[in-house]
Amino acid sequence: MALLFMDSFDHYATADITEKWTQIVAKEEWSDYEDLPVIGAYGRNSSQGIRMAVGNTSRCGNPVSVTLAPTDTDLVIAGAAFKYNNFTNLSQEVNPKVNSDTASNGGSNWLFAIKDTNTYQVWFRLNTNGTISAFCGAGYPSTLLGTTTGSLQVNVWAYVEFKVLIHGSAGTVDVRINGVNSLSLTGVNTQAGTSAIWNVARFGYIAVSTGSTITCDIDDVVVMDGSGSYNNAFIGDVTISILNPNGAGNSTDWTPSAGSNYQCVDEDLVNDDTDYVSSSTLNTKDLYAFADAPAGADIRAVQVLAAVRKGAEGPGQVTLVTRSSSTDYDGAAQGIGGTTYSYVRQVLETDPATAAAWSESGFNAAEFGIKKVG
Repeated sequence: MALLFMDSFDHYATADITEKWTQIVAKEEWSDYEDLPVIGAYGRNSSQGIRMAVGNTSRCGNPVSVTLAPTDTDLVIAGAAFKYNNFTNLSQEVNPKVNSDTASNGGSNWLFAIKDTNTYQVWFRLNTNGTISAFCGAGYPSTLLGTTTGSLQVNVWAYVEFKVLIHGSAGTVDVRINGVNSLSLTGVNTQAGTSAIWNVARFGYIAVSTGSTITCDIDDVVVMDGSGSYNNAFIGDVTISILNPNGAGNSTDWTPSAGSNYQCVDEDLVNDDTDYVSSSTLNTKDLYAFADAPAGADIRAVQVLAAVRKGAEGPGQVTLVTRSSSTDYDGAAQGIGGTTYSYVRQVLETDPATAAAWSESGFNAAEFGIKKVG
């Protein structure tokens, strides 16, 4: 498994960000005004995206963060589409801490940062000329590793990919902008912590040096490590599409709140208890037919998502199920966090029936769903 996480922001609303992401990062130092991220019609291709922003009275726009469990713990590969409306007053400090102090040693803006739990390993600052600089650590100052030759443009989408090998002396850093190599470093120190590992990915910190209105829109996020045979290197500019159930599958064991089972889970945006399916019986499962992939799609991976909660505190586990070529394939058991909704997810880089990359026809014929196992 190499692809660990992806997000199109098309399936949930602002209030549900922490159902998918581990956290919206609060101020790590000092206390001034901040703006929280918002999900809306900010994405590419007339889709949703997430907007980080600061207004004239604010000093920082909080980033989002996800904690993961990479197999290849010293290599991270990530990509996302970014669009900024302004670079002029972005903070050019040399420290990544999320804060809103405007004096010397205040936190810098950054597009992407990787951490080992509480330690910043490498982070990437957007410069006021649109270039991107890579830094190691969270000291005052962090160590500048290098700066891209290419740059982003104001009000133009750019797909930026980052690849970092964490090592105390033989680290590497690569950045691609719209598929073009723009920075390639070898033999550098990319390890700020005691261990050459990462487990946290963060996106989209806005910090300004003076009062200014700046927005950063983000879409089509992927985070990978270097393990496995698929998605373990740069994969280029990708789009992530949400596809919803559109018919009953082979199993309809769960109880719908109203109407047909699939009609209770077919909305674009998760609607929690407005309509839902439920089960209190072990080994019951619900499977659904889904809308087809876009014609000609090159399917790099499929991420199955379910927003789940317990009816009451106590035991609760589910597994996500894929039905391909008339066979059901259960994913790993996943615990349900509590009585408020959160997402469980499974990434399938290959068709389980063939152990090969997904074909368009194979995906279109597959069914996906959920099974109660605890």
